[in-house]
Amino acid sequence: MNWSETLSVISILIALATFIINIKNRKTNRENLKLNKNSFDRNNMNFFYIESKKLTNEFQVKLALFNPSSTKLIINCVKVYVEDSSKKEEWRNLEIKWWPSEKDEFNKEKLFREEYKNLLVKDSKNIFINIGGEMEYKNYRFEVFTSFDEFTHITTITGTDTGFPIDYKKITTGNNV
Repeated sequence: MNWSETLSVISILIALATFIINIKNRKTNRENLKLNKNSFDRNNMNFFYIESKKLTNEFQVKLALFNPSSTKLIINCVKVYVEDSSKKEEWRNLEIKWWPSEKDEFNKEKLFREEYKNLLVKDSKNIFINIGGEMEYKNYRFEVFTSFDEFTHITTITGTDTGFPIDYKKITTGNNV
């Protein structure tokens, strides 16, 4: 065996060893990603539709926002869409007014200067939303944008008391793992 053949064999062995190390690192990285995702899911905030109330020319919706993480988050924005009945899976943006509150009861609309301290969520907050027009039995999509991520909840609004959910599907967009 000459010098160039010996170098070729050594190069092949090094490449093979590098390939094996790469495969082991890939498995380790995948396991690490699973652990991070599980940790993220356990500490992830969530929100639910609680109830609604008919007002004179609008209706008010109450959502509850839960933050089980030890990291506080800030509510940046809330958006509401209604499903267009003529075009399935298409959503129409609704004009709303919203505010966070520690209080449980429905109340009159609040301004930013009155409730800005409630944008910070340590464990839970209520979010009240005024939506103009009549309350319709349609799908509504609520989006909450926080300093942590963006979350979506789709539900119908009936204007009656609601029981506990019997089905759940988590829809997240944004910066999740």
